[in-house]
Amino acid sequence: MKRAIIFFTLFFITASILWAAPITFDDMTKIKRVSSFSLSPDSKFLAVSVGDVLFDENRVNYNIFLINLENNTTKQITTGDKSDFDPQWSSDGKHIYFLSYKAESPQVFRMSSDSYAIDQVTDFSMGVDSFYLSPDSRSILFTSTVYADCKGDDDCNKNCMENEKKSKVKAQVIDTLLYRHWDHWYDGKYSHLYYFNIASKEYHDVAPDDLEVPPYSLGGERDFDISHNGREIAFVLNRDKNLANSTNKDIYRVPAGKGSTPYPLTSNKAYDGYPRYSPDGRYIAYKDQSIPGFEADRFRLILYDKIENKLFNLTDDFDNWVEEIVWSNDSKYLYFTADEKGYTPIYKVDIEYFNKYKEVRKTKLLDQMSCGNLNIAENGDLYFSSSSLERPTDIYLLKNNSKTPQKITSFNDNLLSSLDLSEVNYIWYQGADRKIQAWLLTPPNFSKSSKYPFLYLIHGGPQSVWSDGWSYRWNAQMFASRGYVVMMPNPTGSVGFGQDFIDDITGDWGGRVYEELMKGADYAEKLPYVDQNRMGAAGASFGGFMINWIEGHTDRFKALVSHDGVYNQISMYGSTEELWFPEWEFKGTPWEDKALYEKWSPSNFVPNFKTPCLVIHGALDYRVPLSEGLQFFTALQKMGVDSKLLYFPDEGHWVLKQQNSKLWYNTILNWFDGYLK
Repeated sequence: MKRAIIFFTLFFITASILWAAPITFDDMTKIKRVSSFSLSPDSKFLAVSVGDVLFDENRVNYNIFLINLENNTTKQITTGDKSDFDPQWSSDGKHIYFLSYKAESPQVFRMSSDSYAIDQVTDFSMGVDSFYLSPDSRSILFTSTVYADCKGDDDCNKNCMENEKKSKVKAQVIDTLLYRHWDHWYDGKYSHLYYFNIASKEYHDVAPDDLEVPPYSLGGERDFDISHNGREIAFVLNRDKNLANSTNKDIYRVPAGKGSTPYPLTSNKAYDGYPRYSPDGRYIAYKDQSIPGFEADRFRLILYDKIENKLFNLTDDFDNWVEEIVWSNDSKYLYFTADEKGYTPIYKVDIEYFNKYKEVRKTKLLDQMSCGNLNIAENGDLYFSSSSLERPTDIYLLKNNSKTPQKITSFNDNLLSSLDLSEVNYIWYQGADRKIQAWLLTPPNFSKSSKYPFLYLIHGGPQSVWSDGWSYRWNAQMFASRGYVVMMPNPTGSVGFGQDFIDDITGDWGGRVYEELMKGADYAEKLPYVDQNRMGAAGASFGGFMINWIEGHTDRFKALVSHDGVYNQISMYGSTEELWFPEWEFKGTPWEDKALYEKWSPSNFVPNFKTPCLVIHGALDYRVPLSEGLQFFTALQKMGVDSKLLYFPDEGHWVLKQQNSKLWYNTILNWFDGYLK
């Protein structure tokens, strides 16, 4: 009998390995996209938004699921093809508030946690872009894109919207910079923050001014908060006149209610944002930067003590970026995440100890995971979301005083068990004068005795990072699944290896980092299973710039892919929108330091172009405008280099639409297959 059990066990293990298949794009569309979630006040339930790809409709549709943490059951509580997302529990646990497209424009709805009955809460003409339910559940803060001339008058917004629909004139008169951003134009509308009293149904414009409130955030998704007693609001504002050159954002406070005047909490000339009130009302925690005009400066954790009326830097000795900030329910601890060597660990700061001794006692709770969306239970248990290069997002529980997290969700377990996903290796190699971290993936059914083609993926930024996280764009598993060894390096400029590591790329875009990338390629060539005669490279944004740079500086790769890459630094300056970025990176304007712009322009090395290259660009990309890709493609064609242009008229800096994404993957993989296989 034992022998039979052993036989069948081995049979099923072997069969599962043999039946597992490499991931395809169609598999990617089947993945349940676990998104935002919220822990109930009694810590018995999680409300989770989960997305399904509707490929024919070119979008992801979200519904809300309820996870019973006591009996480990999961129940879908919203249905339909009108997305429901961003669930937030009321303070008494009787309702779940959420954003929904059930109305003509996105609005806040709520559901009874007992009967699951749903009713609409807001009815704002311009819709709700994002919202936050106050801790006392009496009010809602929300942002909406409204008409600048209306100054908070919703009837005015309705009239302007009707007039815009009727008008045949689409022209604009522009008299200031930052007239477009990322993928949209500022067409007489801007983001504003509203206070909504749930009982009286009254809307109040928190800061009626012709400014973005909050402005585009450098350091977090929600740049506003409301105190736990519901009496005060904190939000972020940039009052500088030239927004295209300014990273200066300040935190303002205002009493909740109509007619109150905001007053500043901060006066730092660089970024201050992501305000978070402590539950006891004594503190406001937030993030700041110290260098004006430098978007990649270190994000620090700052504590404002209302009693002492002082600001304290809690991460003065911490050399990486603070990301998410969350208070414990008793205000005794602050939790934060940080980018660190390819991961996003969780830290805890003892505020009670700091208040007593004015010394920071910081503890790393979890390492070597990419964590976010922190939810803290009353007993100190920590719920968070995490993904990896081998697995899409799940929700995990880290029990108080434990070191080992438990996976809570299982939405994708069955699908993942049918896939032969590639092994991911965390490696270091010797760069120019220091060690460089990288991720290395081997293909399915990998054998060390075989030779494989190689793909080198270069990240954007340049102040960014390849982290241990799942992505639906530039998914490393998708490239490895086609039989490639994939390497993703984090050279100079990458986040999470100390601020000096980030700073060293400024003014040196094609210098040290290029040498480090070539050292990484040397490392890959020496691997016994990599065919050095079949090597390709690809990148987007700064990674696209680096592909363009590689095109003019080496022919070691047999094929290249450049997505939204900078080609001519001077033309890039004149057509991009956030001017603080090139002015910091190249130490002024092109007319102040033309030599540096010229030095790092791939356009100056066209005579060296010879490697086949696929160029990809989106018409709605205003960060690296379309003209950069067109210029690069023109140069390749004029030089007689085998090249193609993949043009997306309906995409910006990223390819987001599902059908476009499939075309993107297929085009890139077929391009590489044609030269490397």
